Amino acid sequence: MSSVSYHEDNYEKYDWAMADEEWSAPWGGTRSMWLTSIFPRIGQFLPADRIVEIGCGYGKIAKVLHAFTASELVLLDITDDCIEKCALAFEESSKTRCLKTDGRSLQGVANNSVDLVFSFYSLVGTNADTMQAYLQECGRVLRDDGAAFLHHSNVGMYYQDKNTQVDKRIYSLAANRDILVDAATVQAMADDNNLICIKQECISWDIEEVLGDCFSTLVRPDSKWAQDPELIHNPDFHNERKHASKRTFERRIRTDETWGIL
Repeated sequence: MSSVSYHEDNYEKYDWAMADEEWSAPWGGTRSMWLTSIFPRIGQFLPADRIVEIGCGYGKIAKVLHAFTASELVLLDITDDCIEKCALAFEESSKTRCLKTDGRSLQGVANNSVDLVFSFYSLVGTNADTMQAYLQECGRVLRDDGAAFLHHSNVGMYYQDKNTQVDKRIYSLAANRDILVDAATVQAMADDNNLICIKQECISWDIEEVLGDCFSTLVRPDSKWAQDPELIHNPDFHNERKHASKRTFERRIRTDETWGIL
């Protein structure tokens, strides 16, 4: 299981030479990743008055979130370097705050004040205790009709039955993900914190048959977005990335730095 200190140490030592673009490389760039895999999943909640991003990195996704933010964009990260880079990138923005976090809370964010809590990739390696802490914080800060979109581990689903031999291909994913976290555990955590998972999409990252990650969309039970839970198994997600990269290469997706309303 990955502790907060483990991630802080590793990200402080991480080589950010590609300035965050390594995460979006499989799509052909951040803009392609946003248009293909992020916006279609959170677009219903945008634009928003106040957005919080957990694990902002160097702010590549934050640039486009900024365009969809009316009043305030709060960027959180556990490393000084990332916060400094984001503070520099948004130094002329009066609606952006960049805060170093303790890796398990939304410190500096007021109760019932947020329309969207967003995290892409940065929580896949967090352990169950940390996920529980973040779900508790989401329950604290979300407005009545606010939502959270969290990208987290799903490898736990392959370790539920101790009598079943685990596919060896999962080991590489499990090395960087908590085997106690999956869609079901996050759904239970949501229930504990006055939230419901209206949609959970279990996705393949590199191996088609292994749904190692999950996108969970959470809202309050009495939210206007509330609906019966939807669980989706999407083994084709890795192809979604490949096709996006191909379209970018063919110049069918713009990859410039014009981060306006798309």
